[in-house]
Amino acid sequence: RIVLMNHAARRIFDLSREPVENRPLLEIVRHKEILDLVSGGRRMDEDGARRREIEIGPPVDRILDVHASAIALAPAGQGVLLVLHDVTELRRLERVRTEFVANVSHELRTPLTSIRGYLETLLDGALEEPSNARRFLEIAHTHAERLSRLVDDLLQLSDIETGKLVLKPTVLSLHEVAAEVVAFFEKLAAQKSLSLVNSVPPHIRLQADWDRLTQIFVNLVDNALKYTPEHGEITLSAEHKTPQFVHVWV
Repeated sequence: RIVLMNHAARRIFDLSREPVENRPLLEIVRHKEILDLVSGGRRMDEDGARRREIEIGPPVDRILDVHASAIALAPAGQGVLLVLHDVTELRRLERVRTEFVANVSHELRTPLTSIRGYLETLLDGALEEPSNARRFLEIAHTHAERLSRLVDDLLQLSDIETGKLVLKPTVLSLHEVAAEVVAFFEKLAAQKSLSLVNSVPPHIRLQADWDRLTQIFVNLVDNALKYTPEHGEITLSAEHKTPQFVHVWV
């Protein structure tokens, strides 16, 4: 039977103000693993405690780090103290970080494989063929630049997470930012038979950090170049949605 349940535990089990004291635990907590942990309370380890990570739900899906400790309860004798830590968000973040590392590794492997492949071809004899050698070096250089951009993105992401990133807003022309990005990707777009169009109206001016805004455009256009079919068109445009906000799209 429940002797006491505090407000934090009530929130975890999604209980309202209904009385729970002196009621059987089975009536209140309908999660088999927790009940098993309590029923095994008399079979604790040498430290008199047991610990287990348990998933509960519905109505609310949670992951709990549950500690069960044997305690003396007069006059009933031995009781069990349950301490519940909600680690749902922590596990979600761990999963996101694992997926992020896997994705980054995949993104880094692609340009690295290409650079190594073309360099090995050059060392195997293609270096003596001037026409092929120059083309292979240009491709390796393009992939090296992409590798550099990926590393820069990781460093900037680290700065954002640690709060080191400082924005330097200035009044700028959005059309000029878009023009710089279009010029940056022009050669790559031509290689893939894609056209890049800057349709941002020249009159739109806003207060923003030029480098960070450029980075947003670069990320979007880079994705567009990857997934737009051959002979397609990629357009950068914008409009004033309200006096305070500009709607930008690729």
